[in-house]
Amino acid sequence: MQLNLSGNNLTGEIPASISHGSHLTFIDLSRNKLDGAIPKSVSKLENLNLLNLSRNQLDGAIPGEIVLMKSLTMLDLSYNNFSGRRPTTGLLGILDDRFFVGNPNLCKGDSCSLPSRQSSNSDGKRLSTKIMIFVIMFTLFLCSP
Repeated sequence: MQLNLSGNNLTGEIPASISHGSHLTFIDLSRNKLDGAIPKSVSKLENLNLLNLSRNQLDGAIPGEIVLMKSLTMLDLSYNNFSGRRPTTGLLGILDDRFFVGNPNLCKGDSCSLPSRQSSNSDGKRLSTKIMIFVIMFTLFLCSP
């Protein structure tokens, strides 16, 4: 079961009750105006393969519980306001940095040096297009017989 609410100008926090969608395999809440932290309860979605929360205003630390999600194969947290150290175990350890870009206060590794706040708008558009293509391809893969 899929939930795609991308680009709907949704505001507010992601409700903890999202964990009640136990049959969800795909959640795309990208390109909205969601804020606050990712609820830890999202880790209870045992069938979730894809979680796209990119291009919102989410903040705080990335919950460590996400690394325990065995079914999660794609996670995009780019272009938010996450901070602190990025978990480096499980899926979060192998995901390409592009799924975390645009979070200037989020760092990776032992040195945890923060990236520069400067970015090229055209680079962001190219990256956004690549991510969108990846999401579409992944969705088509999930829907194929």
